[in-house]
Amino acid sequence: MHWNRLANTQSQRLWSGGYYHQRLNEVFSTLVPQGQRVLEIGCGRGDLLAALKPAEGVGIDFSPTMLSTARQAHPELTFIEADIHSLELNTHFDYIILSDLVNDLWDVQLALENVNRLCSPHTRIIINTYSRMWELPLAAAASLGLSNKSLYQNWLTVDDISAAKAAGERWKLIGTLERMDGKLAASVKPVRLPVSHPLAGVSGASNAVHFTTDYVGEVTLIGPGAGRLPTGYAVLEDIFAIYR
Repeated sequence: MHWNRLANTQSQRLWSGGYYHQRLNEVFSTLVPQGQRVLEIGCGRGDLLAALKPAEGVGIDFSPTMLSTARQAHPELTFIEADIHSLELNTHFDYIILSDLVNDLWDVQLALENVNRLCSPHTRIIINTYSRMWELPLAAAASLGLSNKSLYQNWLTVDDISAAKAAGERWKLIGTLERMDGKLAASVKPVRLPVSHPLAGVSGASNAVHFTTDYVGEVTLIGPGAGRLPTGYAVLEDIFAIYR
């Protein structure tokens, strides 16, 4: 897993991104008073959460290697191995932090719906993401080994999310295949869909395919997917088959 490899890399190169993360700690400390009930989703090693000195601090991440490091470094905090897309947590928090997380989510709408269930009327959600201005510099730094490599980013900003919600739309990561000038063009990218679109309501482990046909118009097929564990097992089978 990318995040497990990153955790091992960070333990060997603590200087990587040190100033950036220190600056995050300073900024968030001005936004979150000490002694609050704080949840950080995508907490990594837990350093940001610990810097906020919460009365109750809970960190969620799906990398067991990251969480192992976090538990050793910050035993006073609670760390849970879970995926925000299928989060089952029945409590409320004063502050919920999504730091450098939104750009890595495969279903932003579902993730925010799950976050909403953890909010009370006074809860404050704080999101920070990279600016698009950093896309090329970050890629150059990663290629030179000066920063850790990131997954492909969807580069959604807070304004993007707010604009979609105001327009009654949802962001979905969509794979598209269409015929153009006699050739097939394929893409995978975040797309804003009206909430009335058949794909807008697909979430969790469900799969869906939407066709536009010449004779019967638009057709959508929706069914249950295999889920994370069976899918991961199938990927491993493919890798072993290639190795043999």
